[in-house]
Amino acid sequence: MNFVSCDFIAFLVTTWVAYALVPARFRAYILLAASYLFYAYWSIPFIAVILFTTSVDYAASKFVANSTSKAHRKFAMFAAIALNLAILGTFKYSTFLLTSVKPLFEKIGLHQNLPDGLNIILPLGISFYTFEAISYLVDVYRGSPPAPSWIKYNFFIMYFPHLLSGPIVRFKELYRQYEAPLQMASKERFAKAFELILLGYIFKVIIADGAARICDPMFINPGGTSVLDTYCGALAFGSRVYFDLMGYTHIARGVSLLFNIELPLNFNHPIAAGNIREFWSRWHISLSRWIRDYLFVPLGSLTSTPMQLAFVLIIVMTLAGLWHGAGWTFMLWGFFHGCLLAFYHAYRRLYLDVGHKFPAVKRYLDHSKLYNLFSLVLTQSIVIFSLVIFGSPNLKTAFILIKHLARVDKLFEQLEFAFTTNQCSALASVFALALIGYSSPQLVRIYNACFTPLPVFVKAQTATCAALLCWILSSGDFKPFVYFQF
Repeated sequence: MNFVSCDFIAFLVTTWVAYALVPARFRAYILLAASYLFYAYWSIPFIAVILFTTSVDYAASKFVANSTSKAHRKFAMFAAIALNLAILGTFKYSTFLLTSVKPLFEKIGLHQNLPDGLNIILPLGISFYTFEAISYLVDVYRGSPPAPSWIKYNFFIMYFPHLLSGPIVRFKELYRQYEAPLQMASKERFAKAFELILLGYIFKVIIADGAARICDPMFINPGGTSVLDTYCGALAFGSRVYFDLMGYTHIARGVSLLFNIELPLNFNHPIAAGNIREFWSRWHISLSRWIRDYLFVPLGSLTSTPMQLAFVLIIVMTLAGLWHGAGWTFMLWGFFHGCLLAFYHAYRRLYLDVGHKFPAVKRYLDHSKLYNLFSLVLTQSIVIFSLVIFGSPNLKTAFILIKHLARVDKLFEQLEFAFTTNQCSALASVFALALIGYSSPQLVRIYNACFTPLPVFVKAQTATCAALLCWILSSGDFKPFVYFQF
């Protein structure tokens, strides 16, 4: 059920009315039942997978919490995690592994009994709720209290606003909000909910889907795409991924506030990041935090040298890339970001060493607007370049597009031709997308200063016009969210 569909709006209104009419002690059950209906709208059979994994995870967590043997506790935790990863691997990675090893088996003559592929449908949201299950098991092993009942834990996994594409939340963050009977949202929360939902629709329907019309042809026919169109497509795809996921997150957070439950912030102006480490602290924050706490920190405890740290960063980010999708492009994208983070840490050590020996140079660079601007442009350029790999359906497409991006000489020729022939519509659209992205911190401040003090009547009229604009521009053709495939 797409968040920007009429079906979802009808489902949301019905769920909220039922939530408002029942006594507070029954509201969590209403939301849980609605969550199952929400997931069943896409697939009823896959509900069995969630029921099975949540039952195993809950039983394992109770055993981990109650056992006095550290060895038994660790075994139960790792066994439950292994089961979750095995289910994720079966649904998400089995076809990829089969197609990857088949050429090797052909060379040694063992490919006769291997199928060409497996027709396995990927359960929606499986990557997200698997990560949440792993964080729950690890937190219980580290000393956090387990869920008091299977229903309470099941609610944490199934809660529909964050079920399909996050944010990735921790059990204790969500449970403390529905531990007591759920109350009706305050007027302030209710107003904030509608604001977030509407902004999410604008980000998704107007900006992200608009950007998709520019970048989609680049991935469909890379060989027939000019160098200029590749640059425009790369910039548009960066905007699409950003505003698409941010749109989903805003809608999810807004919907959740209608039920008086707050989901965490998932973006903090990543386009304003001046280095790759800062970018990952601002981009998809819930995923970055999960990677840090459950991959990097455990593996980082094994590092004692810069080379070991670089190795761990590359391994962690490659796994993060693989989490996004079963394909070599995702692994290459993650590997590339791991190398970037490793290079940044090496550069940072050198920068601090030079600053220690030449403090005047460090002070100058720290306060230099030109240096900071260069860092910002370099970081964002590298991120957009990497997203071309991320968005490509295969390595062949990625390499063709990278070759196009490397033809800077052709870029200037085609730019000159576009300006002289007045064929600048794509350039104007990409410039508008870039302007929206890079000026987002300033736009938020202007929005808060100008829109917040307005009377309720004016806000309501503005919101209605914005909603109608989303509907008109979409023409009823709602593209699926990018992260639904993960």
